Amino acid sequence: MPLAGHCLCKAVTYTVDMDEPLLVGYDHCDDCQRQSGSTYSLVGVVKKDWLAMNGP
Repeated sequence: MPLAGHCLCKAVTYTVDMDEPLLVGYDHCDDCQRQSGSTYSLVGVVKKDWLAMNGP
C-alpha cells in the first residue's frame, strides 16, 4: 500500500510502499511532545528501501 506525505512547507516529500510497517509504537519523550503538540507521537518503522524522500 503506497503512502505519501510532506513536511509543513512541502519542500520535502516522501513516499513509502509497503504492506505493513515493521514496528508501530507511541513515543512520549519531550521532543516528540513538542514536535506533535500532543502528549505522544505515533512512530512507524519501515525498511530503508521501502522509503523514497525528495527535497533539500
